[in-house]
Amino acid sequence: MVTHLSTYTAQAQSLINKAEHLYHQHQPKKAAKFYQQVLQSSVSKSDKALAAKQLAHIEGHLYKHIVQARHWTTQGLKHQHNQSRLYQNLADLEREHQQFTKGKIAARLATKSAKSKIDAFLANVTLCRIILEEQRYKLKHRQSLNKQEIKMAQGIMASITPFTPTITSTFKLQLGLALLAQDGLTLYQAWRGFFLLAQNDSPSAIMQQAHNLIQNVCAHWKGAPLNSSQAQQLFLGLFKSRLFESAQTALMLYPLSKEQKNAELKEALAYLDFIDQAQEKTFAFYTKMVSEKPASDQLMTQILPLAQKLWTKLSWSDKPQKFDLSTLRTVLEKKFGAQYALGNTNGFPSFYGGHAILDQTKSVSQYGKKGTIRFISLDGIVGNDYTGWYRKSIRVGGWARTNLFVQLRPAYATDGVPQWSRLTDPIERKKYLDKMRQQLTEDEAIAQKKPYAYLPGLQKQVAYQELKRILKDVKSKTDQSANLQLAFINYLKNLTQEVSIFIHEVRHVIDKNISTQFSSADLEYRAKLSEIALSPYPKYFFIRQVMVPSIGTQSSHGQANLRVIKNLVQWMEQNAVIIKDFNKQRPTLPQFNLLTDTQLKLALQSLDPLAPKKKQK
Repeated sequence: MVTHLSTYTAQAQSLINKAEHLYHQHQPKKAAKFYQQVLQSSVSKSDKALAAKQLAHIEGHLYKHIVQARHWTTQGLKHQHNQSRLYQNLADLEREHQQFTKGKIAARLATKSAKSKIDAFLANVTLCRIILEEQRYKLKHRQSLNKQEIKMAQGIMASITPFTPTITSTFKLQLGLALLAQDGLTLYQAWRGFFLLAQNDSPSAIMQQAHNLIQNVCAHWKGAPLNSSQAQQLFLGLFKSRLFESAQTALMLYPLSKEQKNAELKEALAYLDFIDQAQEKTFAFYTKMVSEKPASDQLMTQILPLAQKLWTKLSWSDKPQKFDLSTLRTVLEKKFGAQYALGNTNGFPSFYGGHAILDQTKSVSQYGKKGTIRFISLDGIVGNDYTGWYRKSIRVGGWARTNLFVQLRPAYATDGVPQWSRLTDPIERKKYLDKMRQQLTEDEAIAQKKPYAYLPGLQKQVAYQELKRILKDVKSKTDQSANLQLAFINYLKNLTQEVSIFIHEVRHVIDKNISTQFSSADLEYRAKLSEIALSPYPKYFFIRQVMVPSIGTQSSHGQANLRVIKNLVQWMEQNAVIIKDFNKQRPTLPQFNLLTDTQLKLALQSLDPLAPKKKQK
């Protein structure tokens, strides 16, 4: 448990920056001390609300102290700023601790205190997620379902999904509620939404069988119980769709008889058991890792027995007598579309993976290096890397192997939505710009002490500037009768995928074909150079991928980001004469925005051994 501090030993303006830096360096105990000092200082209400929210997260999620999480939320609410987000954060923590009644109360307070559309969206989605998980809990423990609450949550989601057509998690939530309500039509439409299928779109080849099973069951299903054949089809359809939680819910609604459990179903059940236990052990290991430093191989020693047990439950031709992890991974990919990352990710032992929903091959070319790349998009995520679990998000966008990139689709699920909100919602925009102006005044002092540090004000300023530019470009290409919000979100999502996958990750493939001697940090450094220099909006992707809080951490990304910034600062100082309004008396990095797109591309290409070298005119 984090102890309360009553002393104030640092200047108020720098406290939140120190706290955030330590938090993103995965040092929550040290971060908490500074967050507590923020609450006792003369900083802005927004900083105090952020500090309270982070303290609640540290206590409730990382240390599993829900009572302390409630305490810090209460402290934050006293400052009457960002109250909806504080309540929403607490509601989600209550859900995590299976305190469903308290969670629903907090979620409703989040809705009541919402000052913007995005606040209301987050609050309502959190409420519906709590209701869904509570009803699943009741089903598992053979308690009666609350049909009225399920219906109410369905109504909320029905009002949300038309306005969030690119957020797959909302459709997944809607599908889970429809399953409990035994509402086939809504379930099928939510299934299509989850796979981002427009009215006349067909599912990918890999999802075709799952689609047919779901469609056949749902066509005439409205409240009446399914027969045993339909129940079996529903389970298999959800399982093959990588919707594992919903598949388990279907099993609880319609348990399979012994006669129904053929070889395919037995293997599916064994696999569900494996992923449940593997995820549980992984997250328990991460919780332990917050306070301790267990041996790096300890996680794998917990996963291996589960893998060995699964091995005994699966059948295939020419199956070896002796367990072999590499063979099992190949079998899991063939049977279930599974892809797993084992070992260290971002400097920490990790176990996570997903299941293919799209598998295609594309031709690629970059700086004259040509080849093909197999692109696999995963959903049905199991586990998480430590840094993602730490933040309750999916931070790993994917991974590359020779001629292969594997994407974790949920990492990109909300791209465009908060950005649209900041540009168009007056309340969210004011909140963002007020924070930006405050942080811009602090950037100079940060850069004086640490010339290569993360500058939050600069990050916000350039991001806002570039997003306005992107919106303007989208608007010029969009018919007046079209939905501009949807056009912007889709464009930004596709742009991010093109740059972060088919530029960044393809560079990994190219470099791995050149040499096997590059370190992980080398690979990330080279890929970031390509990603920024070859994108149509280089400043946006510099801010998105390099100017981030993890600069300088021991992770491969943190080291690569530091290297990019050091080299860019050096380039700016060596080429100061061509940078309009550059002031040599000021720190260099806060003047990043003086660079033109052309200059930024030129600078990064001059650092890239693959890029042709050009001279500045």
